[in-house]
Amino acid sequence: MLKREIPSLGVTVSRLGFGAMRMPERDGKIERVEATRMIAHMFEAGVTYFDTAYPYHNGESEEMLAGALRRFPRERFFLADKLPFLEYKSEADYKAVTEEQFSRLGMDYIDFHLLHAMNAKRWKFFKEIGVPQYQQELKRQGRIRFAGFSFHDSPEALEQILNDQPDWDFVQIQLNYFDWASSLRSGELYNMLADRGIPIIVMEPLRGGMLASLPPYAQDIIATRLPGVTPASLAYRWVGSLPYVDVILTGASTIAQAKENTAVFEDFSPLTQKEYDVIDEVLAAIAAKPSVPCTGCRYCVSACPQGINIPQVFYIYNEQGKFDCDGTTHWRYLNEMKPQERAENCIECGACVSQCPQKIDIPEELKVARKTIGEACKRAAAAESK
Repeated sequence: MLKREIPSLGVTVSRLGFGAMRMPERDGKIERVEATRMIAHMFEAGVTYFDTAYPYHNGESEEMLAGALRRFPRERFFLADKLPFLEYKSEADYKAVTEEQFSRLGMDYIDFHLLHAMNAKRWKFFKEIGVPQYQQELKRQGRIRFAGFSFHDSPEALEQILNDQPDWDFVQIQLNYFDWASSLRSGELYNMLADRGIPIIVMEPLRGGMLASLPPYAQDIIATRLPGVTPASLAYRWVGSLPYVDVILTGASTIAQAKENTAVFEDFSPLTQKEYDVIDEVLAAIAAKPSVPCTGCRYCVSACPQGINIPQVFYIYNEQGKFDCDGTTHWRYLNEMKPQERAENCIECGACVSQCPQKIDIPEELKVARKTIGEACKRAAAAESK
């Protein structure tokens, strides 16, 4: 297994880490026999970094992962866990949830401790109630070894966090070849952390599995130009070829996926120029798919009397058009959007149109988006019921 020394932390970790967010399930619960086999395979293949979080699998992930790891010597693996962003009001609430996490884990310390899913708004709230200071106190007590955060926001928000508190031990970001230059601007996040010498943990190298199960038009490009190379291995190796990435998390859901992913890092080879060219072809093919040219400026949102989250509707619609991702579309539309924010609430008043710098006919595009998303949600629901 490919390893990586992180001099600033004084540790050597496996380049591949296991993220316990998408473990196999049965009837809404973790399928423990299969999950235990998968975790054991990861450890025996040389994976040393194991990541979980308070809300994963409805609170079951922490206990499940820790139980599966307990059979192995504690000094031979690194455990990462996250302080959740929930509707708490004080530092005391976060202290209570931390104690609950340690109880679930049944371990004396957490190696990599993260403030979960930071963005500008959450960081502001955490600062106000003293959570960063509490995290540092946990470090002084030896209950955590390294203090960091996972991040979901703009480069400007990341810069603010790093300016407010420069001495982070590590940061976890979403990074893959699609999001490098997309509206998520992941390449800017990577470069900012690299410039500051902050160790980088990568989540979503397959973009929630979408880069592993590309639509046929994109898979055909890879199969034709790179026979025998899978889309998943290509995506993992793209991230692994970046010089300042330390750990790349896999959210494997089956033992077969776990074996494929560990194989990539057991005999790792950086991407060749031909492989970079093929990825460029895939990106060009995805970009050529029809989409709404929304930049996410949100001027339309402030004008909408219904409170529709127009940029998010268009984002989900564009993703569906590019990736044919029914399941992801279904989940995002129902879970990431409040009912009042959805496209079906449009009354076609046109108030948004004059506010759009891109001159998009928003009411007409929302009709199309609503129809496309609705059909994807129906297909996903039908597939889940089988």
